[in-house]
Amino acid sequence: MDILNVTRDYADCRSSGAVTEPTGGTWIAAIAQYLGATAPINGSWLQALCVQEGVTAPVNGSWVIALANHYGITQPLNGSWWYAIADDQCNGAPPTPPPFIWEFDTRNWEAETREWAPAPTIDPDAQAFLTATGITDATIETAIDDLVTDLKTYGIWTKMHVIYPFVGGTATTHKYNLKNPQDTDAAYRMTFAGGWTHSAAGVKANGVDTNGDTHWVPTTANLALGNHISFNMNVAKTTNFTYDTGSYDGTADWGMIAGFAAGALHYYQAGTGGWLTATPTPAVRTGFTSGTAEDHLVGPSSRALYKDGTSIATSVTGVAAGTLSLYLAENHRATPQSKTDAGYNFYTIGEYLTPTEMSNLYTAMSTMNTTLSR
Repeated sequence: MDILNVTRDYADCRSSGAVTEPTGGTWIAAIAQYLGATAPINGSWLQALCVQEGVTAPVNGSWVIALANHYGITQPLNGSWWYAIADDQCNGAPPTPPPFIWEFDTRNWEAETREWAPAPTIDPDAQAFLTATGITDATIETAIDDLVTDLKTYGIWTKMHVIYPFVGGTATTHKYNLKNPQDTDAAYRMTFAGGWTHSAAGVKANGVDTNGDTHWVPTTANLALGNHISFNMNVAKTTNFTYDTGSYDGTADWGMIAGFAAGALHYYQAGTGGWLTATPTPAVRTGFTSGTAEDHLVGPSSRALYKDGTSIATSVTGVAAGTLSLYLAENHRATPQSKTDAGYNFYTIGEYLTPTEMSNLYTAMSTMNTTLSR
């Protein structure tokens, strides 16, 4: 680029080689007319050029600086604004200027055309969970924010009582209920017992002494709105005849099981009426297993068992309100029993979900886990 004739270089590059001669002795007039100007403005072809480029006012009294700013140029190059403009048009955009530094950055004082970028926004419920857990990892923040906003978009956030996304990799972060992230039993924080393995992949039981108390008791929930339970098993259990989650108080039997026996038979039960069972295709234990029962504490209730968001069994029976909290494993008459050795990376309890809502819950969970690469 010829520093002595940068306006010629600018006209050549701005027109992609179409302007080959000056007009009236100036390259500015030539490029202005090429862009559609028919006459100078206020006797100035430069002002006419600026108007063609959408620039309507000078900066610091200078149309050259205004044109440079229009192209995103904030400072001269080699002491020349025209050199900077020609370099931008001929050699690509200049390097991104350094970020603003509050009360220190004085480039183009009172003439800076750039604006402060808005601060990133995050859903307040997602932020409450991140604050409670102390998680600052950007990927997890995105995954949790997407999960919350997806559940709200699908209209099922309000139906949730318990959501364990099992993120952060520690027993401390894994215990928090996304729906109500307080460190209390009343907020349904999970209490882990036994030799759990906590990692970025989620939680892994050992099949010997592990259980997780959700503190969610059917009798304390408004079961007139129905119920659902869901979990995503990401590490298949090797044990047979073990619960994944549930409670039994001697009368009401609550729970859900993915692969009770070697044949991968799945079970769901909401208090009474016999277990709803089915074997999914493919017959595997891993994946998203969920069950839901419609309203009515007394009388018939529509129940459904799902695998990966798709119904695999339905029935109509009663629902009974159990008096013991649901565990990961089984809370059998207030004693941990039927301990699984599976791994989990998502778990929810809440109100009844329609087939569409159950499918959407699966989608929201999958989106979160895809973001987390798990």
